[in-house]
Amino acid sequence: MMQNPNSSLYALRKSIISNLIDTSTMTNSGKITKLKKGDLVFKECDEFHYIYILLSGSIKTFTTINSGTEKITCFYYQDDIVGFSGIDTGRYPVSAKALEASSVFRIRFNDIEKLTDKHPNLQNNMLRLMSRQIHENQNLLSLLGKTQSEKKVASFLFNIYIQSCHSSTFTTLKLPMSRRDIGNYLGITEETVSRSITKLSQNNLIAISGKKFNIVDKMKLVELIDGHPV
Repeated sequence: MMQNPNSSLYALRKSIISNLIDTSTMTNSGKITKLKKGDLVFKECDEFHYIYILLSGSIKTFTTINSGTEKITCFYYQDDIVGFSGIDTGRYPVSAKALEASSVFRIRFNDIEKLTDKHPNLQNNMLRLMSRQIHENQNLLSLLGKTQSEKKVASFLFNIYIQSCHSSTFTTLKLPMSRRDIGNYLGITEETVSRSITKLSQNNLIAISGKKFNIVDKMKLVELIDGHPV
């Protein structure tokens, strides 16, 4: 069953981000970078040295198969942390690209290790955050893999609502990615994404205009995701 936005996870993430930025600023070990739409944050197989706190905007991560085709693995929004996936092998397994004008706070991972050695609570919180994010991503991917196209799109939009509702007081949400990118991520065609969005709008579950949308009937949207007819 789809859950309501997880305020404890958001609070944990904000606490970690605040500690990292405050400490990095005092030690001059962090750097704010402005990105234009299409700018790469890092490339697949680059050596892993940094993690990135997304201060504003949005980012997609993707792998590139032999034919040069992108396969999108994740979307990141304000207050997300990007780059943890490089810890394991010492290289980033994906590329990261800005979907719009964005800004990131770059922190060298070696500095984070030194910081967590001095502050065990921060280390524990970071491990908790990484574990929770992996769990939530697994739940979302499992749901997207089992449901019909309309439910996939509904789940995707609801996830954006969950991601956005804590960091914004606005009821209108942004879709910074293209319909093609949504389809790539969900494993369906761009045309199917458009049809599904149109149907959700016609059923008065969402209202959408261009790249902005809002959820009109959250209860019915969740019922659709959980398998109840609308």
